Amino acid sequence: MDDGYQSPFAGRAEDPDLQVPFVDELHYFSPSLTPLLSSAELILKITPEQQVAFEVQQLYRYLDFTVRLETEPVNEVALLLSRPAFIPWLHPSRRTDALTIYREEGKHAEWSKRQIDSVHAKTGVEPLDVDPAFLGELNHLIESEPESFGEFVKLFFVCVSETLIAGSLLNKLPRDEEVQGAVRNLARAHAKEEGQHHKYFKSLFQQLWPAMPYQTSVRIGTLLPAMLRAFLLPDRIHMLRVLETHAPDVKEADRIVDEILKSKATADGLRTSATPSLRIFADAGVFGDPIISEAFLRNHFWLPEERAAS
Repeated sequence: MDDGYQSPFAGRAEDPDLQVPFVDELHYFSPSLTPLLSSAELILKITPEQQVAFEVQQLYRYLDFTVRLETEPVNEVALLLSRPAFIPWLHPSRRTDALTIYREEGKHAEWSKRQIDSVHAKTGVEPLDVDPAFLGELNHLIESEPESFGEFVKLFFVCVSETLIAGSLLNKLPRDEEVQGAVRNLARAHAKEEGQHHKYFKSLFQQLWPAMPYQTSVRIGTLLPAMLRAFLLPDRIHMLRVLETHAPDVKEADRIVDEILKSKATADGLRTSATPSLRIFADAGVFGDPIISEAFLRNHFWLPEERAAS
């Protein structure tokens, strides 16, 4: 509804340029980063207009994922880290920096929501109301543990999500010159600040890991593979909703989506994207425990030294 509201916050000097005009010849999201478009079978069944809708919905998924991740688990953990009672021996400067992260993550969420609004206005493609799958996975992990352990599960989930930046699409999207300029500008600005968050959570992980009791480290260690998969695996329910909404005539949608999820390309992409976190885990000594290393292998993650040797 247009009620005449004019935002006093749009277009501030510190924001990325999100006002670059959209160009019909450019993609809204990289086709190579759009899981549905990895299916050769599906490509043969859809029109160019449906492909555009798939790309727009993948952009919305990426942006809404950012909004929900940054404003929920990441900023909840940033607030915890800012409080003196939480892990009392942390350095005061680390607590202050946690509030810097809190501020910046809110900004990234704002940028993402503004881009959703502008792409919606341009394309008319309605964003789907589907919660990101990682939220359900995180809640399941927390609920599976004693209540007193929930904050630590969320803390390490955030360590995982914030250290994946080096292998994530944030580093790939800005380089694709066939993607809309405004989309690339947001991803580039987001990646720059997330690089600093990566350093923060990498050093935090390396500080926390050797300080934890053995039983705690084993319990967290065996949850880390599930955290990686929750963050990196394409969202099945979202893909099915995209097909239902934009390609309702496509038969056997469940089979097509499941084949995408089980494909070698998906497995290889997941392992490649996990590499930055796996290296951090290795440097911290996580894989020195056979119980933990076996949990990673069961989830089809190569350990860094084994990947190098293969």
